Amino acid sequence: MIKSLLINIVIAGALVLLQSTVLHYIAVYSVIPDMVMIFLLFLSLKEGSRKGELIGFSSGILIDFLSLSPLGFHALIYLLIGFISGLPNKNVSTDSLLTQILFVTLSMIIKYILSALLIVVFSIETTSISLLGHNFLLELVYTLLLVPLVFTFANRIYDASHKKRVGL
Repeated sequence: MIKSLLINIVIAGALVLLQSTVLHYIAVYSVIPDMVMIFLLFLSLKEGSRKGELIGFSSGILIDFLSLSPLGFHALIYLLIGFISGLPNKNVSTDSLLTQILFVTLSMIIKYILSALLIVVFSIETTSISLLGHNFLLELVYTLLLVPLVFTFANRIYDASHKKRVGL
């Protein structure tokens, strides 16, 4: 359990670094896809709320350290998304593209609503955040384009790390 958790935290950390460095070179109107969100959803659906919370908080706090956002801003958002998306654990198949798209879309909506709520509650100075703005829609479409790639990659890693060895 601890070994797989550490592996998943390292993978999430690598995705955070990739997202905060390399993906800026392929940004469209300064918008980049949220690969961390996709990976978080994959793990939450496979492993449940507890692992979703841990990976969500870990990746969110790393995003907070690498960005100008207040410490804990993304950690709280990703923690809550990891918890919520882990609730239907094992009752939802992660193999269906429709399921993947539905969960990513709902999670992106939750992310923007929570962001707006935190900005208002804590009076955080920022540019306006809008659920119907072009940034949200562009980030959603951009992220959805990467859903099959990230889910396939994550599924291969998950299967390889959870393969039981059979003695000869």
